[in-house]
Amino acid sequence: MSTISTLAGKKLLKTTSMKTYITALLILLATASSYAQLSSPKPRTIVTTDGEVDDMDSFIRLLLYANDLNIVGMVYSSSEFHYAGDGKGTMFTSNMPWAKQYGTRTDLRWLGTQWIQDYIDKYAKVYPNLVLHDKNYPAPQHLKSLVKVGNITFEGEMEHDTEGSDFIKKILLDDDKTPVLVQIWGGTNTIARALKSIEDEHKSSAQWKDIYKKVSSKLVLYLILDQDETYKKYVSVSWPDVNIIDNSAQFWCLAYPWKQMAPASMHPYLEVNGLRKTSSSIMDRCSKDIFSGAMDRSWWMISITRMAILLR
Repeated sequence: MSTISTLAGKKLLKTTSMKTYITALLILLATASSYAQLSSPKPRTIVTTDGEVDDMDSFIRLLLYANDLNIVGMVYSSSEFHYAGDGKGTMFTSNMPWAKQYGTRTDLRWLGTQWIQDYIDKYAKVYPNLVLHDKNYPAPQHLKSLVKVGNITFEGEMEHDTEGSDFIKKILLDDDKTPVLVQIWGGTNTIARALKSIEDEHKSSAQWKDIYKKVSSKLVLYLILDQDETYKKYVSVSWPDVNIIDNSAQFWCLAYPWKQMAPASMHPYLEVNGLRKTSSSIMDRCSKDIFSGAMDRSWWMISITRMAILLR
């Protein structure tokens, strides 16, 4: 079953095998049901994304679950697989093993900073029907106000404050004690920049100990692989008490090699057509844009985080 391991002194929830995944899934379903009966507020979450096709799939489903979440930010970020470049022709070479195949480049497979807003526009078309079923679906314009551009120039770039990093920084420093569940769908560099900015601004102050404790206790990082080096080289070193959920192993059961990982009996439910069928009655216009099948990290992230919080 699921195991709690330790990373830098904090809880790390990690699942490994397909058998473990199925067991964990059943546990999470029960946990999510129990959690929903508690009087605590809806999970407060920020999504950071590099725009990979599976991120777009996950974002569509995130909109489906928006009535059960308190979405407080959606931030464009970079990764070893996607970055925008600085527009100056600067060449970049990755240190990440998987990205070495791309060589030295000025940019890499960048999909721009508009696709999130485009999906929200599709959400807006079905919003009047959604609120008939649940008034807690957030208004499209409110969602658009939460879209920010973070650190996107290169893989792992965290040297500069950005609109996205400043936005995350403000949330981490607010007086709301509700945990902030930051979903890292790409690289960790934008959240790393937010934390670095907090450290630079407050470390020499008399309040640093309290600020460090407040941020560390409320921040939960949900990592899918290490898609740049900023967690390893900065976050884990300078913020060792931040809560980490590492989905590097179980992730593959719902990602690209899912057909090799998931039992054949589950394939009809994870195929693109199956996903469209199950979601079309709710948000047909968005579900038609599901590309790769299987990926559903937004629900998984919230469910697994809920269990981790209950175990703290």
